[in-house]
Amino acid sequence: MTKVEKAIRRNTRNVILTWLSTVRIDPYISPITEWAARNRYLPEGTTEHPGFVDPDFAPYTLEIKENFFPDSPYRIIAILKGTQSLITTAIEDAIGHSIKYGLHNILYVISTASMAAQRSSASIDVMINNSGLKDRVRPIAKRKNQRKSGDTLLYKELAGGRRFSMTSYKSIAALKSFSWDLIVMDEIDEAPPSIKGQGDPEAIIEVRGKTIDNLKIAKLSTPTQAENSRIWKAFKSGDRREYMIPCPRCGGFQFLEMMKEGREYGLYGDYTVDKTKRPTFVAGTARYKCKLCGEDFFEYEKPAFMREKSRGGLARWEPQAEAQDPRDRSYHVSSMMSPMTQWSNILVDYAKTGFGQKLHEYKSFVINTEGLPFFTNRAYKPWLELKEAAEDYPLGEAPEGGLIITGGVDVQKNRLELQLVAWGYGMEGWSFYHGQFIGATADVNGPAWSDLLAFAKKLYTIPGTGTEVRIGKIGVDASYNPNKEASLANENLRMEMNAVYAFCKRHPSMFVPVRGVDGQVADGRVAQKRSKAYGIDYYLVDVTAIKQELFENIDRRDGRYAVHFSRAYPDEFFRQFLSEIYGELDNGKMGYKKIYERNEALDTFIYARAAMNILGADEWSDDKWDYWKDILSGGAA
Repeated sequence: MTKVEKAIRRNTRNVILTWLSTVRIDPYISPITEWAARNRYLPEGTTEHPGFVDPDFAPYTLEIKENFFPDSPYRIIAILKGTQSLITTAIEDAIGHSIKYGLHNILYVISTASMAAQRSSASIDVMINNSGLKDRVRPIAKRKNQRKSGDTLLYKELAGGRRFSMTSYKSIAALKSFSWDLIVMDEIDEAPPSIKGQGDPEAIIEVRGKTIDNLKIAKLSTPTQAENSRIWKAFKSGDRREYMIPCPRCGGFQFLEMMKEGREYGLYGDYTVDKTKRPTFVAGTARYKCKLCGEDFFEYEKPAFMREKSRGGLARWEPQAEAQDPRDRSYHVSSMMSPMTQWSNILVDYAKTGFGQKLHEYKSFVINTEGLPFFTNRAYKPWLELKEAAEDYPLGEAPEGGLIITGGVDVQKNRLELQLVAWGYGMEGWSFYHGQFIGATADVNGPAWSDLLAFAKKLYTIPGTGTEVRIGKIGVDASYNPNKEASLANENLRMEMNAVYAFCKRHPSMFVPVRGVDGQVADGRVAQKRSKAYGIDYYLVDVTAIKQELFENIDRRDGRYAVHFSRAYPDEFFRQFLSEIYGELDNGKMGYKKIYERNEALDTFIYARAAMNILGADEWSDDKWDYWKDILSGGAA
């Protein structure tokens, strides 16, 4: 053998040994749960419960994890979840296990690029550094005269030639040259309906692994509105598994639910009612009424009845439907199941919703605590039905029951439209005026604005009190700027300042600018903002939340949130009021869309409703309404 042949053989041997050391074939691949219990360490500062992962801490996650084991036949695993559910931690366990044994090319997709960076730094890197995985991350692309590294914040090259990448739903174009066999779509309900020029991001991501035999796709999210929710759709297409726990009293199996109106079992507690008639949860009374025997059991018994079957317990996941594809599984995880959320805190939050009566707060509770999508009951209602239900009271006069008057103004190029609503106990409302003020609205000194101002100074007698009051507040829509109208005849009216802001700044005690937005108000229905350009406060109005509240209660004849209309209104008013219906929009999402060209009657009512929030009167207790009525009866203006 020549020296050259010996050198070639020696070099070949070294290459093979180097490759084998990289692959590090393990003859035994442990279950994901077993690996996590032995290796997944959560350091202090990253969790309220530091230490190695305890399989019995969140036993409902065990089956979910094992779906990602290579010999599992399941491909798509959808998890419909509440907050603090520990599902993300469980998915990270599956990722860590895959990195350890070199099982997959892993793609992790989340809402935004900044969130991807944060999750990678705060979770994935922490797991790698604390769970014996550092030697599995290889900067193998780093070569002489190359700057590229195989271990960056969002991209990592792994042992065995595998790779890991994190990205956002809006940044997936660069991934098209790769295939992935473990794909995590986190908070999938935050994915946009489509990406310009590319299509549906969920479909684009799925197709990257379509031809792979052992493909695993995790879809997880807290849901949103049912009609818009991707995770709800994925859950329904799977086998809809619920975690069945045995009642400690009778042994009957059921999954955890809230006790609500019409349901005589579930999580409940005792409440006291203060003088403002607001309920307060009584500490120490949280308990669960069994669906089968009617007996109560308690949270301190949770470790026993939640223990999973493979760990010596009785609890187990059971499908509630047949999956459209037998390779798909879907799970529902509520906060009631989680060891991170106390039952007492859940009941406190439920009381804050008025036991489901406060629609905005209740929607958040259903989504974040129950882990369920929110359904709107808005069905198409013919305008003739609304007119037939109207009542005999005159227009232009404060109706019986109304104690505070607010208004809403819609701004058009050549007119202003005003609606007045009188409000009483429980935010029951009576619409009693809708009129127009004609003139070029770009001219803040013109007749439209001056006539509106003169009309708004009118006093109204509150029935039963003999007291005259002014309009409390009028919300003026600032979304349309008449001063930027291209067809303005008078060039001098084309100014940068919106006439709405200019007018409201002159009369701040009664008029306030408002702008309608769709679901962008973090807490409540209005959010106060400051316009530095105009030097005035304005309010964002969550028009979707107000429409949901309105249409959920449109058929009520009296009581909380009921709305009354005068039969003296013309047909056109009722057509405009029911001019929108909940349905699919052009962008593929669900929302309110017009079915009639004109909607000023609806818009002006929404702004009048928002004005009550701005006044701070939308949350008044009956005692506060009593106090206000006493003031009016005493003759105070």
